[in-house]
Amino acid sequence: MLTGPNTASASEMLINGLHPYVQVIQVGDRTYGKDMASTTISTPEEIHGSERSWHLLPMVYKIYNKLDQGNYNAGILPQKPINEFDFLPLVPIGDIQDPLIEEVLHTINAHKPQARNASDKKHKTNIHQYLGSSYETIPIEISPR
Repeated sequence: MLTGPNTASASEMLINGLHPYVQVIQVGDRTYGKDMASTTISTPEEIHGSERSWHLLPMVYKIYNKLDQGNYNAGILPQKPINEFDFLPLVPIGDIQDPLIEEVLHTINAHKPQARNASDKKHKTNIHQYLGSSYETIPIEISPR
């Protein structure tokens, strides 16, 4: 999982929820830490047009996984911490020079069975192997903070 400081809510729920079942390798930065959910309570229908309409969003539950693990309100720390903003300018999304993608590809290749001989190594590792050949990257420019 690629994460950063704005990774929150459903993404964190997925990381925490998968943890009891598979090895989740998180690459990037600490997540936001939204380990709760809310529901919306609004002004009753008959007075919706009123100047006094209101909406409440009370927190109604905390999120835990099958092993009763949760409480990640301070975020979830990655096993492989990388601050992508240390590598400015950012490269296009999916580019193999992106430090997060580079780490993921390195991790995947480190866990692959080794080829038996040189003729088994047919392709150079690239992001298209994992995302499909029709995947297109579009450059973006981010200026430093």
